[in-house]
Amino acid sequence: MRELDRRFKETLEQLAPVTVLMELLRTKLAEEDAPLTENELAELAARLLRSEDGIVDIELSTGEFPGLSLEFGQSDLEFIDRASDEFLGTVQQLVGDIAEELADEVDATPRGIWPGHRSEDNQRQTAFEARVRAEWGDVLVHLEELRYVATEFGEAVFEDDDELDAAGSLLARLHARGCQIAYEVIALCAGGFADGAMARWRTLHEVAVVAFLIADGGDDLAERYVAHEVVESWRAARDYSACAAKLGYEPLGEMKLEELQDRRRSLLALYGKEFDGQYGWAAKHLGAQRPTFRDLEEATELEHLRAHYRMASHNVHANPKGVFFKLGLLAEDEFLLAGPSGFGLAEPLQSAGISLLQVSAAPLKLFSTLDNIVILKIMSRILDRLLAAVASRTDEAESRR
Repeated sequence: MRELDRRFKETLEQLAPVTVLMELLRTKLAEEDAPLTENELAELAARLLRSEDGIVDIELSTGEFPGLSLEFGQSDLEFIDRASDEFLGTVQQLVGDIAEELADEVDATPRGIWPGHRSEDNQRQTAFEARVRAEWGDVLVHLEELRYVATEFGEAVFEDDDELDAAGSLLARLHARGCQIAYEVIALCAGGFADGAMARWRTLHEVAVVAFLIADGGDDLAERYVAHEVVESWRAARDYSACAAKLGYEPLGEMKLEELQDRRRSLLALYGKEFDGQYGWAAKHLGAQRPTFRDLEEATELEHLRAHYRMASHNVHANPKGVFFKLGLLAEDEFLLAGPSGFGLAEPLQSAGISLLQVSAAPLKLFSTLDNIVILKIMSRILDRLLAAVASRTDEAESRR
């Protein structure tokens, strides 16, 4: 893949700025009847470019021309500018042509770039995942078991979906989403992607917080939450309209935007202007004009996970902390992580287990039956085994260091 660099440098050597001055010198010296060889011409041009006062000495193979003086006027300067622009344009064109040519050559080979490495890459990843299972297998099994029981719990609690009130119906959706995210965390951890798994836990934590708040606020808060989709849809439509043309998408249409705007205004008239905020659906329940997610955490007494939430946020955003801090690397590592790693899996595995239990516990306030309490007790025991297994792995890792 360094062929492009090599050919590009060869081209630059042929079209270097000294070539522009050589062309001008060739014309000037011909007028003075002082012909030079190409090597002498190149040396003279190079020396002139390095000279601060424009005075250079050069030994000529065809004899000496003492005191030879060349004058450069405005037309000469314009020639240099014009030739330099042409030079840059030529270089840019050549880069594009060479890149296209090399891409065609590589792409036209029978195996190409990826097919030739696919089998080896897949074998490497399969072997790596086997090592992860050997190291973290029992922890993964506990989380898989917890996810399975949580899913069964959700099906049992929310089986009569048609008879659920607003809060119950919303909690069913939140619980299902929590189970799906747990699936994703398991898959990412099994593949060695601790940072990605922690980023997904971040969403699972948000789902748990919202679920607890809805269970506490009941139907009124649930209805506000559902209605807030109109506010989010209006913002999404506005953003879509702003970038549709550049992306070549069909415009949304003024009628659709006006419809969403009218619905949004109706909701603001009903619930108040604070409803327009990101968490405006929770404004009345929390007694805050512009509630933040931190406010939601504190209201549900889940603020003790704030530090974990911030750590997980680094893996979502392109901030400096997210670039330099990686769960998948040891603190003393000087490597750049561009793939899976067997390190850092403890945090997402145990965090996902905790939040999944919380998502499942939230509906208990509305569906407090003996069966549900027993199932949650079983899930709690599974989580205890998961946390104990994580602690054991952590202690073993510390003893080996």
